[in-house]
Amino acid sequence: MRILPIITVFILLSQYGHAEDEPLQLLERIPLPGVTGRIDHLAIDTKNKRLFIAALGNDSLEVVDLRKRKRVRSVTGFREPQGVLFLTDSDRLVVSNGGDGKCLLIDATTFETVRQFDLHEDADNLRYDVTARKLYVAYGSGAVAIFDNMLEKIGDIPLPGHPEAFALDGDRDRLYINVPSTHTVVVADLESRREMEAWRLRDGGWNFPMALDEDAHVVLVGVRRPSRIDGFDVETGN
Repeated sequence: MRILPIITVFILLSQYGHAEDEPLQLLERIPLPGVTGRIDHLAIDTKNKRLFIAALGNDSLEVVDLRKRKRVRSVTGFREPQGVLFLTDSDRLVVSNGGDGKCLLIDATTFETVRQFDLHEDADNLRYDVTARKLYVAYGSGAVAIFDNMLEKIGDIPLPGHPEAFALDGDRDRLYINVPSTHTVVVADLESRREMEAWRLRDGGWNFPMALDEDAHVVLVGVRRPSRIDGFDVETGN
């Protein structure tokens, strides 16, 4: 049986005058015809209303027009694309490939490759510091690579295992990094590029997703086993 990947769009009813405790409701499904295998990360272009999808199992980048609610382009030539990041200040995309470790800088209009750099192994999640104009790429058996605004590599943050999602805290000059193999969230100092401490998950593992709530000063971590969300106070680690 062939499974057709579909982008599912939800709408939060509380944004439209309903009770705040209403659940997310299904709004629409956007099919991706011809795409096989699982998809990974997404990036959004809010100005032009486009969604970019790293179709890892299909070795492609899928482009969805959110106004038309349809896939408008499929860009091939990748090897297990995992991370995708839209750079609003340059109208370009960065796509990281788990299969060969290459990261491609792509023109978001022509979808031609402008530049590429090679991390050699399992390039994954991406984050961009707009203020400092630095790109961070999780990769390999344990590191986050740092690139300057010219996409020249300027350093690494070493880690005890492969990093998954991570969050940039510009106010504290830190990164919070999920390392599932050690069941921890590593706190790294951006100036020294070294681990400051590690917050251990209690009776949990497979910590992949992450979000930073800057107002509440809490790092939210999605845990797969058991299925839950853990919150860590950024000041105490509790």
